[in-house]
Amino acid sequence: MPAIGEVGTEITVTPYEGVQMVKGPGVSEDVDDPTPFCLRVEGTLIESEKVIGVFGPVIAGPDRYTDLTATLFLRLMGSNWLRDNRSAGQFKVGMSVARMNRKHPFYHPEGSDMEGYPFFCRYGSLDSRSEGEQEINSAKDQS
Repeated sequence: MPAIGEVGTEITVTPYEGVQMVKGPGVSEDVDDPTPFCLRVEGTLIESEKVIGVFGPVIAGPDRYTDLTATLFLRLMGSNWLRDNRSAGQFKVGMSVARMNRKHPFYHPEGSDMEGYPFFCRYGSLDSRSEGEQEINSAKDQS
């Protein structure tokens, strides 16, 4: 079972709606295209001994993501990305790994910064299941 938080896992991110393209400080536009993209996890972001994010290169999806790095941040309370293969998260795709800035919580869109422009961000569903594999979603299991 490839969990979302395992290095080497391939994750499909499906935006819930279009994405926001940030062109510069205070300058952005909405891109009405919820086409999924995939990334391969190269590392994790840890806070209080818990995986709160993953990052890695985009390996498939729309051309706008070519040669960029995606960072995913935990969005659902009760999620355990060391176990889960389905979840929801905030994503940022750009020239660097997004870094927490401590101005807001990590799950807030302004709780992390990207180096360079443009970058893309929004919320989406995350899926790292192998074909035919049963869904594991800790947040959903608690409800």
